[in-house]
Amino acid sequence: HGPVKRFARDYVDRRRLVAEYLLPILLLTFILTMFPPPLATIGMYGWLGATAITVIEEVVVIRRLKKELAKRFPDESTRGVTIYTILRTTQLRRFRLPAPQIKRFEELPERY
Repeated sequence: HGPVKRFARDYVDRRRLVAEYLLPILLLTFILTMFPPPLATIGMYGWLGATAITVIEEVVVIRRLKKELAKRFPDESTRGVTIYTILRTTQLRRFRLPAPQIKRFEELPERY
């Protein structure tokens, strides 16, 4: 499970995703909903938009990750990697543990 999880971690850490900023975005949109209608409406649409984008983004990331895992680790178990990936994508990069070991937009190594 070690190399598979490490690959999933690097796969997520090299990307910039809306999902990692979801909590701050939702907090801001929640605060906007407490103001009069024009701002409250923007807050509601922001909430809906951020959630929709995150769901779509997660589906795309998981599908691509599964294809890459099947190609790179055909005989390894990938059980639990999907939920691990979802949890990691929704954390701000600086708060992820273990800390990211790959830079943003850096190419993934061939071997793990």
